Amino acid sequence: MRHADGSVLASYDYSWTTPSIQDARYASVWTDANRTFDRFASRLADSLEDTVNSGS
Repeated sequence: MRHADGSVLASYDYSWTTPSIQDARYASVWTDANRTFDRFASRLADSLEDTVNSGS
């Protein structure tokens, strides 16, 4: 995340992998990708909310 002047305010990293190839038989090709994007977006939103509420 960057400030209007271009300085870095925060950075975010997230990764997730299927713990077992056995999980693949119950899901589509994009299930892991969708799950990862959803979890990242949720955690990013929570982090931004915390930042805004703390006044940082």
